[in-house]
Amino acid sequence: MKTKQQLIDAIVTQFQKTELYRDDRIQWVEAAFDDSWHGDLEPQIAIDPDGYRLLLYERGIQIMNKKISPEREHDIIYWILDSRIQTAAYLELLDRHGIESGKGHLQMTATVQAEWSALIRRAFAATDDIYEEMYRSGKRGELEQM
Repeated sequence: MKTKQQLIDAIVTQFQKTELYRDDRIQWVEAAFDDSWHGDLEPQIAIDPDGYRLLLYERGIQIMNKKISPEREHDIIYWILDSRIQTAAYLELLDRHGIESGKGHLQMTATVQAEWSALIRRAFAATDDIYEEMYRSGKRGELEQM
């Protein structure tokens, strides 16, 4: 079973392969393992002696606590990687469209949605095949099913 740091390193390694990675985004990955802060619908990981737990909170209330066995560590890596890639792609689009982060939102038109999807697909295409396949198969939705 991987330690917290080994998981962080594995996620960062995959994220670094994408055009969306920036050095300050390592903190995004580390935050997924910080149990002192629970952002709304921000995927978090807890490590137990016998496996991992996928956690989600909304308004401070835990809405998901799903046990994952140690041999499914790729699920843990993918779940956090997918979240961080989607966020980074959105921020990239804000920048491309001249919207300062925190000062506005993108109108999710069909064109913007297509740009966002293309950024995400390219990012996953740059990662190891297992993560690209997980993305194409909709693994995040499966992981988040109760």
